[in-house]
Amino acid sequence: MTDTFLVSNEETTLLPTSPVTPLVTPVQSPTLNGSSLFQTATLDITNLQFSWAPPSVGQPYAYFLEIYGLKTDPAGTMLYLDAGNFATTQTSLTLPSTLPDGTYVFAIVAAVDANANFETSPNRHKVPMAHSTVISSPFVISTGAASSAAKIQ
Repeated sequence: MTDTFLVSNEETTLLPTSPVTPLVTPVQSPTLNGSSLFQTATLDITNLQFSWAPPSVGQPYAYFLEIYGLKTDPAGTMLYLDAGNFATTQTSLTLPSTLPDGTYVFAIVAAVDANANFETSPNRHKVPMAHSTVISSPFVISTGAASSAAKIQ
């Protein structure tokens, strides 16, 4: 099955007077349990550990992990729906709960903001602000299956 995801990289600034350059780029080398986030796998794991290197441009005030689960809507159409969102100031995150068996896609968003402090004022934003996203390959979580994820050395 093929599905389309619109990945947005956005930037909001005052009216520019010079060429616009990115405030933040996507995270680098994202992994799930030590394997590439871009390599499809079947996982028999209850703890999902995500990690990544910071963006090459920008210093994010926070990172957001978005989870999308493959579901069937009432009309019988298969689509990915929001299955959870988590945030951190670190370059790694372990999901605090087990996902039910199913197929999932994960997005990691790096966000920069001139005013936000994730720990003291996470919802106070000021221009300039930007975010950049990477999206994973589909992963099958099956607690009864053998893991097919190969560790990256």
